[in-house]
Amino acid sequence: MRKKIEMRFVCKLFYKQQLKRLHSAPDWLALCALIFVSWQFSFAQEQKKVVILSASYGSGHNTSANAIAKQLRDMDPTLDVEILYTEKYMRFGLGDLSVNAFSTIYQKFPDFYDHRFQSAMKGASNKSTAAEIPNLFFNEKALLKDLVRKDPVLVFSTYHYASIMLLSLRAKGLIGPENFKIGWVDTDFVHEKFFYLISFGVEKTFMAHPLLTEERIRDYGVPAERVVTTGLPINQQAFLPFTEADRQTFLKGAFKTPDQMKHPETKTWFNGEWIDPRTTSAHFDPNAFTVTIASGRAGLGDYAKIFKGLVEQAHARGIKEQVLAVCGDNQKNFDQLVRFYHQEAQKGEMKNIDLAITHLMDNQKLINFMRSSQVFIGKSGSQSPIEAAILGVPSVLLDVLGGQEHHTAEFFRKNNLAEVVYKNEQAQTGAKAFAYIEDPERMRKLKVGQQLTKDSYTMTPIADFARESIQEAIQGGHVKLTRRSSSPIIYPCNLALSGR
Repeated sequence: MRKKIEMRFVCKLFYKQQLKRLHSAPDWLALCALIFVSWQFSFAQEQKKVVILSASYGSGHNTSANAIAKQLRDMDPTLDVEILYTEKYMRFGLGDLSVNAFSTIYQKFPDFYDHRFQSAMKGASNKSTAAEIPNLFFNEKALLKDLVRKDPVLVFSTYHYASIMLLSLRAKGLIGPENFKIGWVDTDFVHEKFFYLISFGVEKTFMAHPLLTEERIRDYGVPAERVVTTGLPINQQAFLPFTEADRQTFLKGAFKTPDQMKHPETKTWFNGEWIDPRTTSAHFDPNAFTVTIASGRAGLGDYAKIFKGLVEQAHARGIKEQVLAVCGDNQKNFDQLVRFYHQEAQKGEMKNIDLAITHLMDNQKLINFMRSSQVFIGKSGSQSPIEAAILGVPSVLLDVLGGQEHHTAEFFRKNNLAEVVYKNEQAQTGAKAFAYIEDPERMRKLKVGQQLTKDSYTMTPIADFARESIQEAIQGGHVKLTRRSSSPIIYPCNLALSGR
C-alpha cells in the first residue's frame, strides 16, 4: 500500500512537471508522457470497484446480493459496490418480460418449470467445464461491455447463469483472473453436476450449509480451498435477541403500521374486513397458537386447503389459533382464503380462529412474525427455510414446484431440518404440521440441526475474500479490463506487457 501511495505521489509530481513543459514549449514527447501518466493515475484512482451479479428470478438472489453489498460497504465505506441484474443481459431486450414470464410459469405451470430445470441438469451431464453449459438466453457480449466500462477488481455472483456467463468469457480469453476474481454465492441446495462445475471454475464458492460443503468436496472432488460455508446471506435481524416480552409487544401491535397506508399491496385483511393501521384495534393474541404462511412472491401452494387443515386441527385440540397468510402476487390464493373464511364464519366455525391476509410484507416484519409463530409454512426455496432454522422455528416446506426447490425440500427433510408436504398432500398440511411439532424426538433432532445451521452462519469468509482480492489488486495484481484487452489477439500482448 505504501508503494502505491508513493507511486501516486510520483505520478502527480511528474504530471505537474510535464504540464509546465507543455505551457513553455509544447512538444509531442511531453504530450505523450502527460497522456500516459494521466491514464495510469486515473486507473489507480478507480481500483476499488466491486460488481455483484444478481437476478430477479425469485427473491433469493437479490436478497443475498443486497446482504453482500451491505457487508462490503460496512467493511470499507470507500468501496464502490454496484449490483447488476442478469436479466438486463437477456437477448433481444426481453429482460423484464423474462422476469414476468418466470413468475407466471413458476406460479401457474410448475410442471413445465420442473421439466425445464431437469433439462438444464441433463444438459450439463456430459460437460467437463461450466463454460460448456448451454447458455442461449443471455448475451455475454453485453455483459462484457459493462464489465469493460466498470472495470471491477472483484465480481460476486448470486445467480448460477451469471457465473456461467463469466466462466464462458474466461474460456474465450476475453477476461481472466488477472482482471478480477469471481466469488459465487450458491443460493441453492442442489446435488448436481451443473452446480459443482461452477465451483471448479470460480475462485471461491460460498455454500448455504456445512453439509452441502462436505458433499461438494467429498462427492465431487472440488478443492477444499475453493469452497467454504457461509450460510445464505440473510437479513441480520434474524440474529438479534427476541424475548418473550418482545414477542408479546410485537403481536399486539403488528397491524398498527401506518406505512401500510402508502403501499396498498401491504394492507391487511383481518377477520372479514380491511383494517386501517392508524385506528385498528386488530391484533394477534400472544397466548394463541400462531402460524405464519409465506410462500414467496408467487404465493405457491393452495392456501385455502392449508388453512382449512389448520382450522380442523385447532378445533380437534380445542385451542385458539391465529394464522397470517402472505399471498404475494397470488390473487387466487387471497380470494379463496377470503371466500373460505366467510363460508366457515357463517357456519360458526371461525370461533377462536383469527385470519390475517396480506399480499406483501417487509422482510423485517415477516421475520418477527416467523419468530413469533409455533410453526412456519412456506415453499421450499432457499431463504425462508434457512431463516426459519436460524430463528429456531419448526417449518413445514411445500414441495409444489419441483426443480431446485425439490432438492431443497429433500435436503431439509433428510437432515431433520423441516417437515415436507408434497403437491398432492396439501390438504394434510395441518395434520402433518401438528404431528411434526408434537413429536419430541423429531423436535430434538430439529434443534440439533438448527443449532448447526446457526453456528455455521458467518459472512466473514465473504469479507475476507473481498479484502484479500482487493488488496492484491491495489498492490499491482490487477490488469485493467479495457476494450483492447477484450480482443483475443491483443489480450495475450496485454498480459505479456503486464508481466503476468
